[in-house]
This record gives sequence, structure tokens and C-alpha cells, in this order.
Amino acid sequence: LLVSESCPRPRRSAALGMQDSDTSRTRMKQAARAAVNTRAARHALEKCIRGVLNTPVSDRTPEQLVLLSQHPGEATTLAATMEQSRTRKARATERREEREDPPEVTVANIAALVDLIREAGTFVLHTGAGVSTAAGIPDFRGEHGVWTMQAKGRAVPMPSFECAAPTGTH
Repeated sequence: LLVSESCPRPRRSAALGMQDSDTSRTRMKQAARAAVNTRAARHALEKCIRGVLNTPVSDRTPEQLVLLSQHPGEATTLAATMEQSRTRKARATERREEREDPPEVTVANIAALVDLIREAGTFVLHTGAGVSTAAGIPDFRGEHGVWTMQAKGRAVPMPSFECAAPTGTH
């Protein structure tokens, strides 16, 4: 059979009976691409706004001020999120900080502990990892602990435990 040029050739998908699903698949792909592009644009805008918010108010350019005025909702939300993050990091840093009581408080606490131990007769003392980390022994479970880093596939140098220096707590 000769197919005349005036006859439309059937599309491959139509010939295979796939026209509807192919169109549906194309629409799904287009929607997925649009969602990815929208997300990328939003992230780029947030990055720009964060940059402006991290710039001191007195150093902001007119273009940066226009950006903030064009996106007040995003700027307000990001500013609040950034402040929460700074507060959370400051608290975490404060919690990791080793504190030492004044000598008179330490002496009073030791005396109270001695009295409790004498009254109890027997006791069990459990200490946390902070006692060891202050002595140079690595943390095992923490954010940068040995087990955590090994689980992430990172090499962890292990110090010699013989080199650990006892602290006042020990």
C-alpha cells in the first residue's frame, strides 16, 4: 500500500492506543517540572532575602530594600526563622560550655554529698559523657560522636586513652 501525502500519518502513540495516557503522562511531567522550578525559584528568593537580612540595616542597598518591600511576608517569616535558629544555637553552645562553681560552693556541695553517702551506706554513682569528654576522651553518641560519624561513613581518629588527662571531676 502506498500512503498518500495527503493522508495524515497516525501518531505512534495513537497507533499503539496510548494517546490518552501519553497526554496524561506529559501533563504529569509538566506539572512535576513546574513544581521543581517553583521550588527552585522560592529557594533562590529565600537565599536572596536571607542575604539581605544578614546585612546590617545601615549597609543595605536600595535594591535590597526594594526586595524586602516586595516580599514582606517572606522577609518576616525568614527573619523569625533566622532568629529562632540563632537562639537555638546560642542555647546549644551555652549547654556545651563547662562551668565551674566557686570554691566555697564546691566545698559545701562535697560536704553535703559526703553526708548523703555516709547516711546511705551503699550507693551507685552514674556519670555522663561530659566527665570523659572534658578529659580528652571522645564523645560516642553526640552530634560529632564516634558512633555518629562512623554511621555517616566518616573516618574518626581515636586518641590514645592513656593520654587522657583527668579533670577535677575525676
